[in-house]
Amino acid sequence: MLPVGTLTSSVPPPFPIAAGTNGDGWLLPWGAERSENRVRGSVTGWNTGGSSVQMREQGAVREYVFTVMPSPIGELTLVGSDRGVAQILWGRERSHHGPLAPMKEDPSHPVLIEVALQFSEYFARKRKRFDVKLDFLGTEFQLRVWSELLNIPFGETRTYGEVAKRLGDAKATRAVGAANGRNPIPIIAPCHRVIGASGKLVGFGGGLDVKGYLLDLERGTIELDFAKATP
Repeated sequence: MLPVGTLTSSVPPPFPIAAGTNGDGWLLPWGAERSENRVRGSVTGWNTGGSSVQMREQGAVREYVFTVMPSPIGELTLVGSDRGVAQILWGRERSHHGPLAPMKEDPSHPVLIEVALQFSEYFARKRKRFDVKLDFLGTEFQLRVWSELLNIPFGETRTYGEVAKRLGDAKATRAVGAANGRNPIPIIAPCHRVIGASGKLVGFGGGLDVKGYLLDLERGTIELDFAKATP
């Protein structure tokens, strides 16, 4: 369920949901303002078949919480706020996706409880789609790329070129790759489903072995007992 007050559309962004454009002519979400580096504004939702995308207001004071969960691909650090999931980090790494306010460990936070549950279901192959609020921070282009990732179906892949074409610019393959690499919420926003033009697995923050594992998991080519795979 999308949060109260969210605007939705079944059409992948960009789409005309409010007046006002950025310098490139793309229509900006309701309440959003153009800035040089980051998008700032009120919450908007893009209906991507499950998770709703939110934009975080630049400079806003926000409290973040985290917890660490085991998984078949190693420990995952889940970071969130009252607005939703903000980051998924590999192991106990420090964020390299941009500054966040100081975080405190709080495994009892409802956002973290829910995303941990959904991850457990995903790794047990009982969930094909995440249904959690996402609290992204990024440039306008990054937000478009990350939102498009959410449209790639479970068990399927797209090339960087195909994602670029979906965004309306077939020449933006490199830019798509760069934005894909900066995705702060991997697996949920499935950047692992984006592959090279030749079909090879390239460019994944968690490592190519993890990328291959996730794709094999979704294709059903491996057997997994989540309870045995985690301590």
